[in-house]
Amino acid sequence: MLRWRPRPASSRAWALHSKLAPRFVVFSATSRRFHPVAIGSGTSPIITLRRSSTSEKRVAHNVKISSRQFADVVVAAPVGRVDHTSAGRLEETLAPLWERSATDKGAVVLDFAGVDYISSVGLRVLMIAAKQMRANDARIAIAALQPIVAEIFAISRFDRVLEVFPSVRGALEQLSVPALEAFDAA
Repeated sequence: MLRWRPRPASSRAWALHSKLAPRFVVFSATSRRFHPVAIGSGTSPIITLRRSSTSEKRVAHNVKISSRQFADVVVAAPVGRVDHTSAGRLEETLAPLWERSATDKGAVVLDFAGVDYISSVGLRVLMIAAKQMRANDARIAIAALQPIVAEIFAISRFDRVLEVFPSVRGALEQLSVPALEAFDAA
């Protein structure tokens, strides 16, 4: 039979005790998750694992974004994972492109060939962009989705919210002939 027993009041840890064997695992409960910090027998730990602390900084998955102008269409190419740590950066970087395209009545094509994952926070950024672009009579399209990202778009039905094309060239064919000519010339 297993039961949870609190450790002394000075530590924020819990021990898993078993009546069948005098072994225990100590878990830290500092960040709303239980992390094993020690494994032992009797009253002393045999193995001490790295403690997790609330002051640890998580490594952000940086998304890099480059953009190019082809006539009246801006092609932006994010590279990396678009998740909760990088969605804000994506929104900050793309917001001026959306505003400029809205005033010029142009279009924005997001080349997702380098995006290997997108979370719901990233989808939210795209939803906000689509609403802003539609309100200003401008168009936004996604091109060259990776298979995993294409599956996320299909499951969430974002392929019906945004125009999705198999390639940047295919998107430019539908959005702007002068942009397609400039793309082919580059």
